[in-house]
Amino acid sequence: METHKQELAPKEVAWLERFGIHVQAEDTSTEMSDIDTVDEVCFKKSTTSKVYLANVLENSGCQTLSAKKYAVKVSLFPYSKVDTILKEIELLQSLDHKNIIKPIPLEHIVKITSKSEAELRIKPENAFMITDFEEKGDLHMALMAQGRFTESDARHYFRQAVSALKYLHDRDIVHRDIKLPNVLLSDDETVKLIDFGHSVDLNSGTLSNHEGESEISSISDIKGTQGYVPPEMLDARAKIMEFHEFGGMTDCDRPKIRINLKLADIFSLGVLLFEMVVGIPPFVNANCRDSCYRSFYFKRKEDRFWRVHSQAKELDEQGQISEEFKNLIQRMLTPFPKDRITIDEIEQHDWLKA
Repeated sequence: METHKQELAPKEVAWLERFGIHVQAEDTSTEMSDIDTVDEVCFKKSTTSKVYLANVLENSGCQTLSAKKYAVKVSLFPYSKVDTILKEIELLQSLDHKNIIKPIPLEHIVKITSKSEAELRIKPENAFMITDFEEKGDLHMALMAQGRFTESDARHYFRQAVSALKYLHDRDIVHRDIKLPNVLLSDDETVKLIDFGHSVDLNSGTLSNHEGESEISSISDIKGTQGYVPPEMLDARAKIMEFHEFGGMTDCDRPKIRINLKLADIFSLGVLLFEMVVGIPPFVNANCRDSCYRSFYFKRKEDRFWRVHSQAKELDEQGQISEEFKNLIQRMLTPFPKDRITIDEIEQHDWLKA
């Protein structure tokens, strides 16, 4: 696969060539379609990337298009602005777990085509990543189709997600955006954790430690999706915004808040589990102003939540959720990080062993 040189820094050229993408002089030829113009194959978009459904032609001698579909994730920004996908690829290449997505090696890729077999030409200044495409989609899609999962089915998916997260946490890596759409579901009911764009290796920075704590000092440090973000992260965001609102000017004035990012992952995973079993989110935002989440702030009275949340209350009264499930949710969604269950404790919890 060849690409054209357009003000690429040496590290970007080296990265492209490492994967068999040969950089040559700039060419204004328009023989092939630019991937950003083939919107009919774009099935997922975020603030930093688009994901396309495509075929991949591999250099295996006969050079025929594989019948298998692939997902091609392409950065919306040039290297000079963001290198999220580059970091994501480097991180994922260092991991090896059956429940974590793995990039497809690019050494033998000849071309990428859309479903209409028009070749997709990726701009040389945009990083991209190719992974397997799962026809069944993600857990969010499966949940929308089914309404809710039984505890048995949810346990099957959750056990795999826990295995993936333990693998990460044991290596001092945090995901920071665990949610239903970021868990793919394959035909054999295997789940794969995806979207590591916000992930962090806690050993790579001076503001983190292996216990999971990291220093939060700006809005850009706060990652995650509304409804999955833990209360301590929301509190940090509020303090930082207050600092800006009231004219904090120097770094000395800037609030520096330490948050355990491993326990933040646990909170997000707890929201995911609740959604699978109950069918809807447990709350809108995890703060004391939320009518449902407020109950978690009263220690030894967390069971009040199961009377306030209408859908959970109905399922509880019908005997469709167990006491073990309720206990695990309460321990994962507590607003007090020091009281939150760890990934090792989740593995040993009675609900997961059932």
